[in-house]
Amino acid sequence: MDGVYILLFLFVLVMVFVLPIAALAKAANAQRQAAEANDANTQLANRMVALERQLHARRHEADQPVAKTAAPEPAPVPAPEPLQPARAVTPPPLPIPALEQQEPVIPQPPRLERDEPAVIAAPTEPFSWERFMGVKLFAWLGAVAMFFGVVFFVKYAFENNLISPALRIALGFAAGVTLLGGGLATHRIERYRVLAQAFCATGILILYGVSFAAHAVYHFEWFGNAQTFALMAGITLVAFLISVRLHALVVAVLGMLGGFLTPLLLSTGEDQVLTLFGYIALLNAGLLAVSRHGRWRFLTPCAAVGTALMQVAWWAKFFAAGDYAIGAKTLIPLGILTGFLVLFLVGGWLFRPRPDRHTCGAVLWLAAVALGFAFLLLSYPTVANREFLLYGFVLLVNLAVIAVTVTRPQWEIARILTAAVTFFHLGVWTDIFLTPENLLHALGLYLVFGTIHAAVPVICSRLRDDSVPHPVNSWFAPLVLALIAMPLLMLPTVPLIVWVAVLVADLLVIAVAVATRRPLPVLASLVMTMVLAAMWLNKGPTNGDDLLPFLGIVTGFSAVFAVVGSLFFRGLPISGNGGEFSEFRSLSAGTAVPAAAGFLPFGMLALALQKFPIANPTPIFLVALLMSILLAVLAVFGKQGPLVLAALIGTLAVEGLWHLIDFRPASPHIALAWYLGFYAGFFALPFVFRRKFAPAVCPWIAAALASGEFTKAHRLFRKRKTDLK
Repeated sequence: MDGVYILLFLFVLVMVFVLPIAALAKAANAQRQAAEANDANTQLANRMVALERQLHARRHEADQPVAKTAAPEPAPVPAPEPLQPARAVTPPPLPIPALEQQEPVIPQPPRLERDEPAVIAAPTEPFSWERFMGVKLFAWLGAVAMFFGVVFFVKYAFENNLISPALRIALGFAAGVTLLGGGLATHRIERYRVLAQAFCATGILILYGVSFAAHAVYHFEWFGNAQTFALMAGITLVAFLISVRLHALVVAVLGMLGGFLTPLLLSTGEDQVLTLFGYIALLNAGLLAVSRHGRWRFLTPCAAVGTALMQVAWWAKFFAAGDYAIGAKTLIPLGILTGFLVLFLVGGWLFRPRPDRHTCGAVLWLAAVALGFAFLLLSYPTVANREFLLYGFVLLVNLAVIAVTVTRPQWEIARILTAAVTFFHLGVWTDIFLTPENLLHALGLYLVFGTIHAAVPVICSRLRDDSVPHPVNSWFAPLVLALIAMPLLMLPTVPLIVWVAVLVADLLVIAVAVATRRPLPVLASLVMTMVLAAMWLNKGPTNGDDLLPFLGIVTGFSAVFAVVGSLFFRGLPISGNGGEFSEFRSLSAGTAVPAAAGFLPFGMLALALQKFPIANPTPIFLVALLMSILLAVLAVFGKQGPLVLAALIGTLAVEGLWHLIDFRPASPHIALAWYLGFYAGFFALPFVFRRKFAPAVCPWIAAALASGEFTKAHRLFRKRKTDLK
């Protein structure tokens, strides 16, 4: 009964997959031939029109009368003088008539240059479903029926012991080889080519079936696993060669199906990973060659699907049982997954300017399968704790997808989805396996993947000299900051080295924003940096003495953002209709980044004042002074007056908060000096640079509001005087 089930399975497989695929291929071929015939008919019609015009012109010239040149009359002969005896007078020679001197020139019609007739292929008959159903389909069905007839004959011979098992197998091989030879011989006759393809397809099927029967049913010693495997691989190779020689798609499809079914039919339950996938690699190489030679491009994605199914089947059965998650054995499955990506890329790119879309689709499919295995590897701590091994594999998968999108920019969405999946994978790994020991490794991985997916689209767009890359690409660099926030939430203590990663991520955001002319990711990064600083402030310093390094880092970040924002985003063009408010909106976009950067340290100072008691406000006010000076310089030389107002608001907020929390009336001198200094600086600034601030409004508003500093100092002085009395 097992043999009957196998035969039924093969019959259903042929009816469901082989025949529809062959029908579609024949239809596509017929459609192409019909288009070529239509082009040939158009060329013939154009040539006939040109010939008719030339013939008409020749007839018109022949109908016109030829103008003959009239001959001149001969000159009169003078009368001879009377003869004199003394001498004889010789008469002058008669004049030669002009008609004898010059023949009339009859204009000849122009000679038409005869072009060599173009060799035009005879138009082929368009695809006909009636002919297909009546000829090819029944020929193929007859081949399949012949195959099943041979199989059932062998089965009947088994059951009744008519012939010995060895003779049965020999007869089966003889029948298969005879059908192949007959198909190759019959193919020379044009009207029997369909029948020849049916013979060859039947011969391939019989050879597969007889090989499997000799191994699995009779268990002949000379049909062991290795021998039968080599034999069926050879049958697959012969099928590919015959399909190319005869242009027989059905033979190629049968060879592909037989090639992928061979390991399943001959499986012994033992793990032979290198042999298995070495065979699959050779099978894929043959399919890539056949698909390129016969223009059967769909064989490439079919090969990728078959390869992925074999990978999944092997993984489910042998990965855990074979301890491939331990030690160097992990390199075997990762190398196999990566190797097939390289195989399809090289096979599709070889001798071509770029891979065809079928090959690119196959690479993307295999990359998706590889990323799925990367998620499965997270369930094995022995692999996940080797983060460089795991994410080295993920990086190679990302590079394969990037190679596809570089050659086909219209498929950019595939790289974006791959980047999103990769960052999600990093987030899952961070949530499960992050420790203080591998924190530096995690930060490096965040920056590597963020840099690749943020910079590659910009570089490719510049090399292609096309439009700005997809807007989503600008957000991968800020996504690195989101990943950096996870260690700050998860770990009990976080070292200052985290801020080096934050600085690199911010610089990456700025570089991408400058290249793409999109400031919104920079503003988002500023907000995220402020959030990270607040999170670190809650976990980092334990007393006020440890606050100075943190304040220095925050001030440096703010200075970088303010300067870069002022230089690159001042006068940023606004998309859409300009209108009368376009200049105002451009000014807002130009000042948003430095203004937000200026508020960042003031916000951090306010958080520090709420967490630690600070009796001496000098460090806090010094940071506020440095940021105020920086914003004032940008306002003066960058013509961004609102920055002065932003600096004043931040300074007043910090001073007011310190005054409410940590001010001591017993020692007001330091605070009084700072209050008066800030008041003098903001008040004098627009007067000192009155020429530059003449058309501006915000610096003068800041000078007027700075009187609050003087009022605060005056109240402080009066309160101190009252306390002394």
